[in-house]
Amino acid sequence: MPSKPPPAPASPAAIRLEIDGVGSAVVIFGRMHSLQPFGDPRSVAYDGENWSLDGTASGDLLTAETTITAAGRRLRFSRPHPWTPTAVATVAEGRRDPTQPTHLVFAAGPVLIGADPSSHLPDETASETIALFVASGPAKNGANGEMLLWKLVTSPLDANPVNQIAVPSLIETASIRLRVETAAV
Repeated sequence: MPSKPPPAPASPAAIRLEIDGVGSAVVIFGRMHSLQPFGDPRSVAYDGENWSLDGTASGDLLTAETTITAAGRRLRFSRPHPWTPTAVATVAEGRRDPTQPTHLVFAAGPVLIGADPSSHLPDETASETIALFVASGPAKNGANGEMLLWKLVTSPLDANPVNQIAVPSLIETASIRLRVETAAV
């Protein structure tokens, strides 16, 4: 009887990105997220349609450009890309510890980085856009499981290859350079 392949290494629950020209971001995957990377015990949740503070149906709805005060900092909440449920909280004002990220990305779908003005993490100096996402399927080692992936996005129907991300790693394209590390949340 053939043996089953080993499980794929689990994709991390959160990653830290250091993006040249953009700054640092912590990306948390899933539909329930903590504001702990900004030193706040509250959470936000995505119910399939809307984001809310404190992760409850009765929690405050978070809409585009809602401002949240978290641990003495004002965070601007946004959902920049209309086709994805992914949202971003960005430090709008207040003193920030250099070890804390500039952006906290709530990844309930793909995360777009780069030239597209509606990217979750826009880079005005980039000439292209990449997408980060988690998918299930066979990993490079032949195992099945969830994997962290990235690809260049040139159009909705592009045929660019999908690349598996090892954490930690460095991703470089013609105009985007980012470091990927595991983040504790």
